[in-house]
Amino acid sequence: MAARKMTLIFTSTLLTLTALSALPALSQTSHPSSSSAELVAINLPNFQPRASFNNGVLQVAIPVSLLEGPINDILRANEGRYKETNFQRMDVSSMRVAFADGGFTVNGNWQFQAREYLGSVFGRKKYTPWASISGSFSQGFNVRVNNGVLVAQAGKTNIRGANKWYGDILDAVISRMGVNGAVNKQVNQTLQRINGMNVQQLLVSTGSAQAAQALGISQEEATRLINARVGGINANIAGGNLNLTVKVQ
Repeated sequence: MAARKMTLIFTSTLLTLTALSALPALSQTSHPSSSSAELVAINLPNFQPRASFNNGVLQVAIPVSLLEGPINDILRANEGRYKETNFQRMDVSSMRVAFADGGFTVNGNWQFQAREYLGSVFGRKKYTPWASISGSFSQGFNVRVNNGVLVAQAGKTNIRGANKWYGDILDAVISRMGVNGAVNKQVNQTLQRINGMNVQQLLVSTGSAQAAQALGISQEEATRLINARVGGINANIAGGNLNLTVKVQ
């Protein structure tokens, strides 16, 4: 009888543990990754890019003022703590984008704190007080088309106001702004589609009628010519516009 009772208890316990293992862990909190939670799609209201056709080159111009808001949204989502160790911590704030001929620049402010380890007293670690400095930075980006995709390529990084911790501050900024950094990745993923279209589709949608008229062919033929030149699409920022160009002949 006792053996039967122990068997029933063991079986009940096993079933209970099996059921609990199927439940989500209550002590763990799921956080969305920055690659999905902080991305901002460029869906522009009243989007009316301008098309022109000169000397066999189709150009579609998009005012950069339309891109400022979505990129600034990404920058705001990436402000905050950039570095934190027992000896150093750094925060970044007030980031914003500024366009100019040739590309754009991300400007922002930083605050850096550092301390040194003095030793252990009665098992407690002792440090110097935090030393704090602050300054600003700018990160340049060039815009180009790579394999039919519009990308922003990180360029020169300028740090202002730093002293002996210049290298640490520079590394922290580049960790977010550089080619593998979160800011660069999110801007590039966002630029891949503007109002649901990649650069090739933007050229066709906006410029195929203009190319057809200039070449004296049908719009369908112009579309085929543009699509055949996807590897020859270029991009630059000039005159307050993001200019997409392709030679169509």
